[in-house]
Amino acid sequence: MKNNKLEWIKLIIAIVVVISIRFLYEMNVVSNIVALVITSSVFIVFYYQWILKLIKWIQKVIKKKIS
Repeated sequence: MKNNKLEWIKLIIAIVVVISIRFLYEMNVVSNIVALVITSSVFIVFYYQWILKLIKWIQKVIKKKIS
């Protein structure tokens, strides 16, 4: 299961990098946004479990406030 997730993550990184490189070649103006996308995608990959926990916690807080 964990190995499968890792393969998906690698695939997503590859897609993001390819799209980012295409962006860089087509428009130099967007290079800052591209850098941001690459940085954030790397961050998400390394901290995705922590981010998932954070999202679940936020959902709990929202549910408590609604009820």
